[in-house]
Amino acid sequence: MSRIILHIGTHKTATTTLQQNLHANRAELEKHGIIYPNTPPSTGHHILAADWIDPIIPAGFDFKMPEGGPAKMWRDLADDHAKSDRTVFISAEAFSRGAPKRMDMKAFRALVERFDRIEVVCVLRDQLSYLQSVYMQLLKNRMPQPFPAFFNESLASGMAAGVWIDFGALYDHVLTGFAATEVRFMSFNDLKVHPAGVVGAMLDLIPGAPPASSLREVNGGQSNVSPDPLGGWTACRISAPQRPKPRLIAQTTAIVKAEFGDDCRTMIYTNQEVDRLIEHFTPMNQEFEQRVQQVQPGFKLPALRPKSTDIGRDQIKDGFWLKLAREMYREQASASQAG
Repeated sequence: MSRIILHIGTHKTATTTLQQNLHANRAELEKHGIIYPNTPPSTGHHILAADWIDPIIPAGFDFKMPEGGPAKMWRDLADDHAKSDRTVFISAEAFSRGAPKRMDMKAFRALVERFDRIEVVCVLRDQLSYLQSVYMQLLKNRMPQPFPAFFNESLASGMAAGVWIDFGALYDHVLTGFAATEVRFMSFNDLKVHPAGVVGAMLDLIPGAPPASSLREVNGGQSNVSPDPLGGWTACRISAPQRPKPRLIAQTTAIVKAEFGDDCRTMIYTNQEVDRLIEHFTPMNQEFEQRVQQVQPGFKLPALRPKSTDIGRDQIKDGFWLKLAREMYREQASASQAG
């Protein structure tokens, strides 16, 4: 019986780590009947969404869309594997994007209907950590809008930079093409505590898959790690309107650690914003859980609550900025003397 697993994200749930590790182990996986297609220019399968979502081409990558485009690539996958006993694993966060463009889920399902079994896998992260992780990802690529405006717009729209944070709305969208029995939601928290991480958790979905420990590990099992929330936020305050450079983020993060302790956990929110986010999303998450539990008994999202020791941006006081100014002055003076 042929099977296709469509891992649709979401963003910032160790998707890059999963894609890089499965891509690096394609040959070993194929020995076990698991096909992880090679679709440049990335280790994920974002190009397969290009009829709906504009693909991101890495800088300096000389890429030309294959003849026939994504539609032919999907047909080739079905021709090669839909009448086999193999499992095809497809992974791209683009499949779950909500704006400015989104997948036509009905047309998406039609592309894979020749497979005997179709499974959509979607990993969800609690909105408290998810929203700030999306913001930190934006910071790595461009200067984002001030966080309070980003926060307010995200809560109002149910999306953060085009990705769903209203999980009920995301579910509604997926169900326009797929049956509820074809959709599996997973908690990012569960993946993080899995003994073999995200790769092991995904391989658990496939009978006969090799143990994750037998695969070659890429980047120490972690890829596309976001900056420290407060370190990133303070760097933005200094560099605005330009995007802060990595060196500045490292510098501000070091001062955060010096101020609050090397083991401190930080968040970009104020305590008031945390309360607003919890009040806003808790009833929505409860309703979403009840819907999913009808076909996936026992499914739960993690509770929306920060650790009591988390340091928010409202705890950044004048003394912090003074320490940062002194450190930046010392570094500049040392560079001048060396020059």
